[in-house]
Amino acid sequence: MSRKPYATVMRDKYSIHAKVAPQSDSGKITFSVINQTAISPTSANAYKTDYFTVGSNNGQIYLARALTTLESADEYDIYIKAQDGAVTPKSDVARVNIKIVRNMYRPVFEGTNFTTTISETQDINTYILNVTAVDNDTLVDLNKGTPNAEVVYELRDFLVSDRQSRYFGVTETGMVYKKQATTGDSGSETFSFQVLARDNNWKRDMLSVSNVSITVNYVGSANGQLGFLQPIFLLEIQENVGLSDAHPVLFMDVENQENNEVVCSISGGSDTFTVRAVDGQKNCALFLTSPLDVVRRDRYDLTVEVESKALTETVRRRRQTSFKYNSWGTARVVIDVIDVNNNAPQWVYVPYPRDTMDAPDGTRGIFITAVDYSSPPDTVAMQFKATDLDLGLNGEVRYSLDVPTTSPPPFQIDVLNGNLMTKDFPSLDRTSRTLPYQFEDTRVRRRIVLYQINIIFVIGIIINTFSFCTTQVNLIRDENRFVLVIKKSYTEVVTQKETYRQALQNSSNLVILLERIEPKRYIFNGALQIDLKATDVTFVAALPKTTYQLLTYNDPQADSLLTSMGAVSKIRSAVGSALSSNIEAIRQSYGSNVIIKPMLTKSYIWWMDDPWAALIALASIIMLLSVVGIVVISFSYARYRNYVLKYRHQMEKSVVTDKQQEDYEVQVDSFLKFRIFFL
Repeated sequence: MSRKPYATVMRDKYSIHAKVAPQSDSGKITFSVINQTAISPTSANAYKTDYFTVGSNNGQIYLARALTTLESADEYDIYIKAQDGAVTPKSDVARVNIKIVRNMYRPVFEGTNFTTTISETQDINTYILNVTAVDNDTLVDLNKGTPNAEVVYELRDFLVSDRQSRYFGVTETGMVYKKQATTGDSGSETFSFQVLARDNNWKRDMLSVSNVSITVNYVGSANGQLGFLQPIFLLEIQENVGLSDAHPVLFMDVENQENNEVVCSISGGSDTFTVRAVDGQKNCALFLTSPLDVVRRDRYDLTVEVESKALTETVRRRRQTSFKYNSWGTARVVIDVIDVNNNAPQWVYVPYPRDTMDAPDGTRGIFITAVDYSSPPDTVAMQFKATDLDLGLNGEVRYSLDVPTTSPPPFQIDVLNGNLMTKDFPSLDRTSRTLPYQFEDTRVRRRIVLYQINIIFVIGIIINTFSFCTTQVNLIRDENRFVLVIKKSYTEVVTQKETYRQALQNSSNLVILLERIEPKRYIFNGALQIDLKATDVTFVAALPKTTYQLLTYNDPQADSLLTSMGAVSKIRSAVGSALSSNIEAIRQSYGSNVIIKPMLTKSYIWWMDDPWAALIALASIIMLLSVVGIVVISFSYARYRNYVLKYRHQMEKSVVTDKQQEDYEVQVDSFLKFRIFFL
């Protein structure tokens, strides 16, 4: 078994087990150490042998004292005796071999020589370089987490008298830092020393050494370090700013030049900017050398450096302390390019035939659409789309109609999404208009925000620019509709509707506008039937040149380009090659006269369609019954009162016999019975 030298005394243990034969007089076993022998190193007799003990009752081996001493060997044989408690005891002896795992590896640096350069103005207690060493004892299970796997760093001079390491220190993680200020005067000075990495074990006998050289550059100015007044500059530049050698985009003030001229440069160079010394070679300025484009690049991050030409040298006093100067030899310049609207908004046109020719001979720059003549207000006729490559507010698009105030067309447009919607059509247009409505100046407006940044003020200027297009809007009637019957399901056709539209358009050389797509409809025995395995594509066709109006089904051009056998064959070929679809026919729309209206049946409950009418009827019945009840009560009360008056009058003028009184009471009683029965 193996032991680590840092095991806890009398706590870590191993067990020895012994069995008692059945014929034994006693089952009690006691354990004892009869001998401990040091096996290695070779001169084993020089080591002590009292490091282990055994529990007399449980047979567990304990560490009697620490193994972190020169008197302990690396391997022991321990002889353990197990004896029973009989009158004539019997015993047995077992040998236990214990190996102590010592420190196996020394720390190893990642390099043997470390060199760096710092400025004398570097702050105290700031890191300079890392000299970490690795100890492979961390990979040994019994050494992991013990001092054998820990590394301790220290600095050592090559010559004790040099004391060059006194200006520096090293942390427990191997980071060399500046401990105190150096005392040089000018130029530079190199400090050389060693870094030792030792095991943190009790012997401290394994170590590695690495050489370190740190060069300190001293500031060559009497009053401070030459550099910029600030370490970072933030700048915003419009992308259309002009190029000028006389006007820099940024002035960078330099301090502590004394009598020296400065040299300015951009670290790593730049294709867009350059930096030059200005003001008699005392300061730096950043100039633009090529145009800016926010789409190509919207931010630049430059590092500008400044140093002295050292035309004159100023003598300075020897300093014993370090100073922190308010100047920086390098400065970061972050430039954000502001979008100033150098991209005009572009319309997204729908592909039509003859779109390489302008009006009146073609469709270039024109939108063509159609809407049903009976459409209610706010029906969407089409959606305009325009894009703008500019960013932010400059890329926002607004739509509007530039129409005359007198007799404007019955349309309106959504400012944000570009939906062209209907208003209420004039009755004359609904019945007889055949030519399309034309908007000469449908415009898209872009809002542009320009920012001019000065030292204190920020000025915002809002400018509007426009792009125009011409739009033709036709009114659709039943005679304008064509139906393309396709032997494909409705769901398959809908997903490829634009491909079908362009195939129809390419084969007919007409502007094709799809109105709706629905399952196939046909008339059978006078009733309209639906076939879910085929699809009806209802469309209209417009001329691709002035007057851009819709064709009717009986128009000769429609016959030659859409409905004739040759035209249908051509369309079948175009659609079949593009979509592998079979065309059954191109027919005329059935129109509104075949729309099936629901018929009332016995199961029809009228108040389910109009519950308010049912409530009104119920209220009317209640009011009628109330009036009848009031009339009946009034009539009964009038009769009763008449009999009472007659009775009183007769009693006053004559003596009533018993017989008469009885007859009268009978009459009154009959009247009351009649009233009760009626009620």
